[in-house]
Amino acid sequence: MGLSAATYEDVKPVRMLVAQGGKISRLCKLGWTAGDASLYVFPYALEGRFHFGRASIPSSSERATVPFNNQETSESMPKLSVHESGQVHIRAGSRMVGPMRIPRLGDLRGEHVATVTCSRFERLPPFDGEPQTTGSEIDLAIPAGDGVPSGRLAIFMNGREASFNDQVNITARFVRPTLDEPLYLGFSTLGQPTLNDGEDSDAVVVTAGWHPQATDLVEQMDYLFVVTKLNRPGFIGGSALWVRQRSSGRVLVDRPPRTRRAGRNRSARAVAGG
Repeated sequence: MGLSAATYEDVKPVRMLVAQGGKISRLCKLGWTAGDASLYVFPYALEGRFHFGRASIPSSSERATVPFNNQETSESMPKLSVHESGQVHIRAGSRMVGPMRIPRLGDLRGEHVATVTCSRFERLPPFDGEPQTTGSEIDLAIPAGDGVPSGRLAIFMNGREASFNDQVNITARFVRPTLDEPLYLGFSTLGQPTLNDGEDSDAVVVTAGWHPQATDLVEQMDYLFVVTKLNRPGFIGGSALWVRQRSSGRVLVDRPPRTRRAGRNRSARAVAGG
């Protein structure tokens, strides 16, 4: 799963798509404004069912469980905002979760700040029409090979140069009146094995808000998440996410510990890190 290296300037809102086996599907929309360099992430869903909230991994722990039942739910699309000031929050209608604080975006030096993950590409909502390369919004189709069932889009930022803490496929350069220097965004597209055992637990997960410059597992790792369920009609599906953290300042939403299967109400599982 990936693109040839590409650099974009004067970036417009982008609909991120996945192209696989002659089919194009919708993953998420990335938005910006002309006023500053804030990033907005809107995940797509089949039926407009969303869970969102704030969660933590305890200090010195690598893993934790996030139950959906304790989180906000919405039928309108939540917006995850990573503001130029370093404020990160989620809004859905009049409700907000957060804010959390990370360094100002201009002070970042290539760190990983957000991830969008799909547990199974074949469950994404379809994209109708032809991808657009001009206009107020453009489309970017990420090619995925036939043998790649799942993947993630990791987002990095650098307020000084186009250098990032991981290999990236796409680079965007922002010049804004609020910035002393351009802000560079790097996007890394990574394929992976499917993260679920069945379609009743598929999801798209967006995570952000952890401290991107954390270097160890001593402190509690807090983050925000949005989950869009990709279940077939009439199915509620999974009720929790399993999360872990890495010493490189990344929160991952991962596979649960292996246990005996107990019916069809299995939990959503997705990786949300690079």
